[in-house]
Amino acid sequence: FQERLASFTPASWFAKPSAISPLVCARHGWRNSAADTLHCHSCGAELSFGFSGFLSYEDMEGAAERFAKHLLVGHTPRCPWYENPCDETFLRFPATPPETLRADMARRLGALAARLEA
Repeated sequence: FQERLASFTPASWFAKPSAISPLVCARHGWRNSAADTLHCHSCGAELSFGFSGFLSYEDMEGAAERFAKHLLVGHTPRCPWYENPCDETFLRFPATPPETLRADMARRLGALAARLEA
């Protein structure tokens, strides 16, 4: 998942709606291979999200929702990613236990308070 996610850059997958965010695309097995283009390393399938720069916000969201359906079935039928995305827990960041997050935040807050009092 992390390797697929790392393939997305602002230069090649810029300002996409949340329905086709890098997290969502990587969860469905896609890598960003070129500007506005996704590639599956397992089956070789490619998807392209080309659009006119003159779409309204609503039209862009609609186009993204339609494109998002292809993330699931755009792979070849024998591909392990076909209709089989990663579990949604992969979308939760950071992947750190809540207790650790709370302890780290308390430590940082204490350090900040000490600096403000000085």
